Amino acid sequence: MAVLMLLVLANVVFESSPLLVLNSQMKSSTITQADEDSKDKETMSLLFLVMGEARYFPRWYDLLCEVSSPALTTFPDANFLRVDPAMIQTTLVYGTYDAFIAPDMHPDISCQSDPLYRKEEAPKGQQQPSNISCHTRYVVNTTWTQGRNQLAKEAILLEHQRQSKFDFWIFLDDDVRFQCLMPGGHDEVDCWRRFLYYLTSPKLPSKVTTLSARIMKSNTFVRNNTSEFFVTSKPDASVAAWRRDAVPYMLPYARISKDHSEWTSQAVLFCVLMTCMPHSALYTAGIGATNREHRDYQRRNFTPRNIAIDTEHSYGNYIPDMSRKCLNYDYHQPMGLWGPYSDFDSAISKIPEPNKTTSSYCAPSADRFLAWEQSIVRQEE
Repeated sequence: MAVLMLLVLANVVFESSPLLVLNSQMKSSTITQADEDSKDKETMSLLFLVMGEARYFPRWYDLLCEVSSPALTTFPDANFLRVDPAMIQTTLVYGTYDAFIAPDMHPDISCQSDPLYRKEEAPKGQQQPSNISCHTRYVVNTTWTQGRNQLAKEAILLEHQRQSKFDFWIFLDDDVRFQCLMPGGHDEVDCWRRFLYYLTSPKLPSKVTTLSARIMKSNTFVRNNTSEFFVTSKPDASVAAWRRDAVPYMLPYARISKDHSEWTSQAVLFCVLMTCMPHSALYTAGIGATNREHRDYQRRNFTPRNIAIDTEHSYGNYIPDMSRKCLNYDYHQPMGLWGPYSDFDSAISKIPEPNKTTSSYCAPSADRFLAWEQSIVRQEE
């Protein structure tokens, strides 16, 4: 499994998540409320985080340039699009594990090289699109889980540098390709625009913590339900757009014990979602995704007991009995799906509203992220 990190910068203020009423119980973040209040209300910030092979870097850069183009066409329902595409600034952070991307490797692309939070001038003769900011990061000798955590650290440093949070963090695997499943046929750029169309919609309520696309495999529900929405507590990790308010409950990914399956870190995340934000992930209609590469990684020893052990390692100091809850869940996909729903509003109406008891129980997990965030910032000061 490769991880590819893109960072899409756009500054839109979303309503506060009901879940994050908890923030009043947490210590201060490194980003103050005054910093957040000073954000440009007319633009939106999306953060795409992707790590993978160096050969895929130009593809992702070109794709995001097209997707984020001011010439972006809107969909028929004009009320669905939240902001003018010209107001979406895109920052691509591409993390490679196989080779360092030197500034002169792609002379037609303007990127800041590693480390990404250092401001550097683009090489002479390169001109970066006004709505695209690009960074590369060399993340070597890491597992999928370690790589995502390392790139998440870079996201934290970027937010600290700009003194403003992104609105969404969007994790992607480098080999992901979108396929439009709508009548008439559309290319991948159209698929991505449709995905952002949902992501930026004013109709997307704060109780939606994650927006995802269904992985297309033979003999799965995907091929039989191409135009419907689903909600779940177990979104696929290959495409995961997380509302920034929900990030503190999900990161860092759990530390995996030796010999445990690398799927375990995602299973721990499922446990957190099922416990704290059940069925808050939305699979978009009309968009399928494929993983074209099948890389080697540890698959064995994926058991509820091992999931509980790694949950205890990561959350035990904050929510002592979280690991016990993890023993009782079913982690196999596509189990746990609600749907299909023929329209957006029907799917959204099925997502439970956060309740006060659950919110209070889960609040300490956000302190876990805060401690991690503060340690990262202190190391760089």
